Amino acid sequence: MSTTSTTVDRSPRQARKVAMATLIGTTIEWYDFYLYGVAAALIFAPQFFPAVSSTTGTLAAFATFGVGFFARPLGALVFGHFGDRVGRKGVLVWSLILTGVGTFAVGILPGYASIGLAAPILLVLLRLVQGFGVGGEWGGAVLMAGEHAPEGQRGRYAGWPQFGSGGGLLLANGVFLGTRLMLDDAQFANWGWRVPFLLSAVLVVFGLVIRARLTESPEFERLKAERGVAKNPLRAVITTAPRTLLLVAGVFLLNNTAFFVTNTFGLAYVTKTIGVSSSTGLAAVMLGAVTLCFGIIYFSNLSDRVGGKRLIAGLYACWLPYSFIFFLLLKTGSTPLVYLAMAIGMLLTSAYGPMGAYLQEQFPTRVRYMGVSVAVQIGSVIGGGFGPLLAAKLSSSYGIWSVSAYVAFITAVSLACTLALGDRGGRATEEHDRPRRPAARAI
Repeated sequence: MSTTSTTVDRSPRQARKVAMATLIGTTIEWYDFYLYGVAAALIFAPQFFPAVSSTTGTLAAFATFGVGFFARPLGALVFGHFGDRVGRKGVLVWSLILTGVGTFAVGILPGYASIGLAAPILLVLLRLVQGFGVGGEWGGAVLMAGEHAPEGQRGRYAGWPQFGSGGGLLLANGVFLGTRLMLDDAQFANWGWRVPFLLSAVLVVFGLVIRARLTESPEFERLKAERGVAKNPLRAVITTAPRTLLLVAGVFLLNNTAFFVTNTFGLAYVTKTIGVSSSTGLAAVMLGAVTLCFGIIYFSNLSDRVGGKRLIAGLYACWLPYSFIFFLLLKTGSTPLVYLAMAIGMLLTSAYGPMGAYLQEQFPTRVRYMGVSVAVQIGSVIGGGFGPLLAAKLSSSYGIWSVSAYVAFITAVSLACTLALGDRGGRATEEHDRPRRPAARAI
């Protein structure tokens, strides 16, 4: 019975259906999450922190942006537990609901002028809700796509939900830019910035309909049939794979640091410090999102042939010089060079694509949701949560080159972790699970 079901569920046709469904869901969810980053860079300081200087307001806005990352590991723990105990499908629905509710509520939240200190406090709470939902999203989406993939094509199919990151970034900046161009400065500051947040409700409903039609992961169904489901996934992964947890977190660290320093801090820097218009800055980030989408699909497909580890290490090595070149290009204030800086920077974060398969392959099925989610979210807290805030503080205190040095240091750490982490080379999941099955009944 399980063999027949697995064969049907892992057919190319079914795998494509699941990949597209996870792509749509992650695009919507990342739209919600990145929208906050755009607003933090451009509009939140005067709306929620008007009583302080522009620099302090920007730091405060980036601090609320970073708060969402601290809720992500908690979301990873909760969703990872149920994802490994009950199944992948259901938790993906709830992660989308929570992120959508948090995003829509920001759109109707009164500003500081209306309710005073309660406004930034509520903004932080809503960001926590967003972060909690996203904490369970990444692991579930790549697992659903990867575990449905035909043999030898995990990189290709797990890359599609990764594509949702670039798609969400493109959509968030596009909607924000479109709204900005249709309104004058006063209209946009008074109410126009809320429109992209309110539109998320329509996208979330659409995403929920798509996700409700997904079939459960065939690898999880096999595990249930074999009675190999972990009773306590967190304890199981900590006791069986502590080194892997730390190394996966380290691998993910640079990707999140580079991504958010580029498109969130970089957007604020080029518009507020260099003086480039917000429309040009948003358009540059959108161009970067296009190159990111291209890179994710290209390198995800390539990883099935040459291996994810090799691609990730190669792209990471490029950040050692580019962490300095990036800001050198931005400092010129030249529109073509700003476009070029964003396009190259986002292309180099395409390591995110092959990570979809490579990182999930580091954990056996029984603790995979918990393992990959917790490890990735630890890396995201340090890289994405602290990245823009630390970059803004370093820039204001020591100059922009200190930000370059910071990114270069993170690059060295992540590159070392990548080289230290194993490469399973796409070997069958059953082979990875076999040595660990006896422990599944004991924990």
